[in-house]
Amino acid sequence: MGILSIFETKNPEKILEMGNKLYKLGKYEKAIEKANKVLNIGSENSNAYYLKGSSCWRLGKTKLAKEFFEKALTYEPENIKFIQKYSSLLNYLGNFRETINFLTNLSNLTDKEEILEILGDAYENLGNFEKAVDCYEKILEIFPKNNEILVKKGSALVCLKKFQEAIEIYEEVLKTGFYDVRIWKNMGHALYTAGKYEKAIEFFDIFLLENKNDFQALLSKGDALRKLGRMNEALDLYTKVLELDTNNFDPWCRVGTLYYDINDFEKSLYYFEIAHEKNPFNPLVLLKMGKNYLKLKRYEKAIEFLEKAIEKSENYESAWYYKGLALFLEGRYYDAITCYEKAILINDKHPKYHLRIADAYNKLGKTDSAISYYTIALSIDSSLLEAKEKLNGFNLPNLDNT
Repeated sequence: MGILSIFETKNPEKILEMGNKLYKLGKYEKAIEKANKVLNIGSENSNAYYLKGSSCWRLGKTKLAKEFFEKALTYEPENIKFIQKYSSLLNYLGNFRETINFLTNLSNLTDKEEILEILGDAYENLGNFEKAVDCYEKILEIFPKNNEILVKKGSALVCLKKFQEAIEIYEEVLKTGFYDVRIWKNMGHALYTAGKYEKAIEFFDIFLLENKNDFQALLSKGDALRKLGRMNEALDLYTKVLELDTNNFDPWCRVGTLYYDINDFEKSLYYFEIAHEKNPFNPLVLLKMGKNYLKLKRYEKAIEFLEKAIEKSENYESAWYYKGLALFLEGRYYDAITCYEKAILINDKHPKYHLRIADAYNKLGKTDSAISYYTIALSIDSSLLEAKEKLNGFNLPNLDNT
């Protein structure tokens, strides 16, 4: 071994430099050997631990990677590079709460754009979309034209049902020529929810050119076709998803919904029963089964499944409402009122809940309560003709001014 080689093997910085070069070349095991050599010299070197962590992550040894990043941070707790890599690993592992706890404790560093993006991603994955938007907006205050962050903000806004705002962001990003396949899918979802089904299909089609077997995009395009009354085309897409994975309960639900929409309740129930077998704990499936039994005038069965939906999700307002409707149709008006009251307690802004509880009070001859609830229903939705007609039946003065 030459003099230079001997010198390099005992110089930690030189050894690390060689290790980093090996890492960049994809030689991760060799990079770890160099990092170990530095540590064996007796130097508690934070960069050596960082190199080991990065290499282990690349090799899929994520538990070891986490340990080495934590070791590096014990020596340099405010090193942005270490913090960024460690929190990115936490997100990769799905430890989003740990990411948030870790980063929010670094109050002097949370204004850094690199940290804000990781924090925003963690919030978004936990369903805290408002906080995610806050993080992305702080980055955009510094870099207003950052298309990557604009796309992420748009995704969070879609989840917050702020569809028009999301669409405007995506349209601005598209004008720049920036390409991110997520835009097409998210635009499709935003346009679908805004009721622009034809445009939604266009964006789903663009996305599906590169992601032809994406379950959610295929199902969402099918939903848009169903909303347009193009039932055969929708059914073809749902069937395609079923061919890809028969164990996924979601496409069975979509087929069930399609048949429900065309009033074929027996067939709809058949598909929801299969969905129920695939996922017996899903309250939406239980609700849909209850609604089908309701349409089939099998009220006891409807109540049975609606009660199961409520067991799974106590504040499921729709389940309380439809249970109330089934009880009402059985002539059990007091029990129906109890269910309607529960639905109203959860959401007092839904006019139909007030309309139906008024019907129950009307059946019981409790006129004052009926009038009160019909009036509330009409105040929430002035176009609700049924409420106005019922109130007209009480010969109330100046009804047109309500």
